[in-house]
Amino acid sequence: MNQDLVRLDLFNGHNLRRWQEKVLFFLTTIKLSYILSDDLAPIANDAATDDAKRKEELKSQRQKRKDDDFWCRVHIVNALSDSVYSAHKTIETTKELWVALENKYRIEEASNQKFLIGNYFDFKMAKNKQVLDQVHELQLIASNLKNAEITLPEPFQVGAIITKLPNSWND
Repeated sequence: MNQDLVRLDLFNGHNLRRWQEKVLFFLTTIKLSYILSDDLAPIANDAATDDAKRKEELKSQRQKRKDDDFWCRVHIVNALSDSVYSAHKTIETTKELWVALENKYRIEEASNQKFLIGNYFDFKMAKNKQVLDQVHELQLIASNLKNAEITLPEPFQVGAIITKLPNSWND
């Protein structure tokens, strides 16, 4: 396997969606992403059959699922920063780990989006600063919104910049 393909960025609590997409792409290439599927069917209990061959097939399927879950979890855990790993190391199955990461960090991303939106609306231009520096600062805030997948139409941004100009500029 290509060595560069194996190197996943460490998830440090930021940009969960981007990290998940990269991990899912990797897991798909090594045919383990099915472990994270919401509709993963359980393997039938072999006590329901008297057929020895069927029992052996079910036993083999259970072992493969267990091995795949192990390797899938190993790849995910290896792509976690030390602090995120420490907070989630006791979670045993891959699916539980994936859901726990989503539950914790999607909420943090949502609050981060609220913070970014608040920064955008609260931004005001001051008379005592260079206009271009302030426009650059507003563009950085807009860029952070875009990185958080919050898109603002260009006419909206232009209108926002105009309304944020100091009152003394009304003329």
